Amino acid sequence: DDEAPLIIEPKAEETVYRILCYENDQTLQNLIKKALAPLNIDVVITASLVDMMEWFKISQVGGNSFSAIMMDLSVHNNEYINTIVTELRAISSTVKIVLAGDMITKSSSSDYSKQGIDVVVSKPFHISELRSTFKSMINS
Repeated sequence: DDEAPLIIEPKAEETVYRILCYENDQTLQNLIKKALAPLNIDVVITASLVDMMEWFKISQVGGNSFSAIMMDLSVHNNEYINTIVTELRAISSTVKIVLAGDMITKSSSSDYSKQGIDVVVSKPFHISELRSTFKSMINS
């Protein structure tokens, strides 16, 4: 009895949604990882804005790019935010930019969207809200 060889089809490569986060608070870093873990998102967090910008540049060249960037900017200076967003958009026009902060209100949300911010998330974070925000970004 000749048995047919077992043929295992290779799995189609899954698209991994990668997020680069700038957050300097260790507790919030852990919360972000916990909130996004069920979504099977690759989360990379740094406490340095300079590192975030550098890692983002490198990822675009290396072929392992980030789908989204989440920044906690405690400095709510429009010129400062505009400069960062302009630099990010020069590197990638398609990356989703999420701004997180404790000074964000409904009225300021529209101002940020005019500056190129795709999504704003107010702090303190609520796990369900954070998860829902990224889930809808993945599905869009």
